[in-house]
Amino acid sequence: YQLDDYARDLARLFAAYAADRPKIVGHSLGGMIALTWAREHPDVADRLAIEDSPMRSASNAEAMFDGWIALASGTVEAAAAYYATAYPDWSDEERQRRAESITLTATPVFEAMRHRDPNLD
Repeated sequence: YQLDDYARDLARLFAAYAADRPKIVGHSLGGMIALTWAREHPDVADRLAIEDSPMRSASNAEAMFDGWIALASGTVEAAAAYYATAYPDWSDEERQRRAESITLTATPVFEAMRHRDPNLD
C-alpha cells in the first residue's frame, strides 16, 4: 500500500461525503498522505495543516525511516524498551501505545515512504 493508494482512498472518502473545500489536518503518516493527495488536487482543499510528518529532505531521513522499519519489524516489548531509553520522559502508557502502534504498521509502509519522491520534498 503506497502513499498514492492512501491518497486515492482519501479522494474517494471526500467524494462519498461530497466534501467541498475540506479543511485537512494530517499527522505523521496522515500528513504525508494529505500532501500526496494535495499534489494531485492542488485547488480543492480549503486549508491543509501538516503536523509531525517526516520530510524526506531532512538530513537524517534515511536513518529515521530505517529506525522505524527496525522498530516495526520487532516486538511490542522491544519497541517499548527502545522508547524507554530514547524518551525517558514519556509515561509507561505513552511508550506502550507508541510501541503497539509502530509494530502494527506494516514495514512496506515505511519502506515506501523511505524512497525519495521529489514532489514531496
